[in-house]
Amino acid sequence: MKADLITFTGAETYIFAPYGWASDKGIKFAKNVNDEANMRDAKGNTRIYMALPPAENVILTSGSGGVRAVVITVNGVASTVEETAASGKTITIALNQSTNNFVAIESNQTNGDGGFTKMQLTSPKDPVGAALNQVQAEVKAVKVIRDGQLLIIREGKTYTAQGVELQ
Repeated sequence: MKADLITFTGAETYIFAPYGWASDKGIKFAKNVNDEANMRDAKGNTRIYMALPPAENVILTSGSGGVRAVVITVNGVASTVEETAASGKTITIALNQSTNNFVAIESNQTNGDGGFTKMQLTSPKDPVGAALNQVQAEVKAVKVIRDGQLLIIREGKTYTAQGVELQ
């Protein structure tokens, strides 16, 4: 089984819609509090989307935010993983080995920032690192269905099926 480890820098082109990035927390989830006094309104920012190449699984290392309740889907199918790991520990999410994978992670956290600092893709077939470098070229646009609506995600921006950019 081959594996490549990616340490996030915040410049990843295959990760969409994160709240932000910090060296200790990695790719972050936002605090899920809709309160005008709280400058981190959720407004959908508690989600991380990743377009990944074919692989056996993805192993994500939690940042300093710690354990968070999450709902994870891979290509629209629910994962059995329901929370992130404690700080510095990992969770493993099964992927499709024959097609590209669209991973959606939704957090319901109520305090602090949580996120992922490292990612490891494993595949018994091919070195995944080369595939990761080609993801941007291979996955020019990703189609998803959210709330019954077909959306297209391209270069970090979300569009309706009619091509209207969503803010």
